Amino acid sequence: MVDTNISIENLHEIPEFSMENYRKCIARINSKENFNKFKDSGFFTIFRENCDRDTRGEILVKLEKHFKLN
Repeated sequence: MVDTNISIENLHEIPEFSMENYRKCIARINSKENFNKFKDSGFFTIFRENCDRDTRGEILVKLEKHFKLN
């Protein structure tokens, strides 16, 4: 969480603080709890299963199919 004692104008002067805040936000967003919220939401959700290769083409095919664009 952002330290409310530091003004937003001064954040650029504290790169370590900014990076640590960024890392905390990413960790919170990518938590198992949030992952499960998306997974169990009932909304169409695509999960990337292979992060070692480019899957954009596969994702595009899934999106086209879901939204009946092909």
